[in-house]
Amino acid sequence: MDYDIQQPTVVQQPTATQQTTSMNTIHIQTTPAFAPVKPPRNWSSGICSCCDDCGICLCGTFCHCCLQSQNAADLGESCCLFCCVPGAGTALRVKLRMQENITGSICNDCLLETFCAQCSTCQLARELKIVRQYRTMSSGMTDQGAVTVSINSYDQQTMQY
Repeated sequence: MDYDIQQPTVVQQPTATQQTTSMNTIHIQTTPAFAPVKPPRNWSSGICSCCDDCGICLCGTFCHCCLQSQNAADLGESCCLFCCVPGAGTALRVKLRMQENITGSICNDCLLETFCAQCSTCQLARELKIVRQYRTMSSGMTDQGAVTVSINSYDQQTMQY
């Protein structure tokens, strides 16, 4: 069997003196390499602090699955998470703890979800509400990432984020 393969003829090799006719412009936008690390903190409310927000307490008591679904949605997860994934409550607690740098452990989260699921779900909902309120207040930051915080009536402090 004879195969006749023709090699393409090279007309001209590129040289160092050739210039391209088009110019490419590259725009570089600088962003921080990492987000500022939040200092570790505790939960804003205790596991049995249901009276801190009676609306969440009532929802967690009489419509626990609705509050679980709302918590999942608030954390950017599917509201059907609890129907499909065993241990979803533990996963959501861990996710929020990691995002907000809340102290605790996976073991503690698992025990709370196993033995105090309604109280744990209510605590998670209260924390999400506080985080949401903080983010709403922080949205008034200037373009430079500075926000002015009034310490008392005599002085002010500027914080960089």
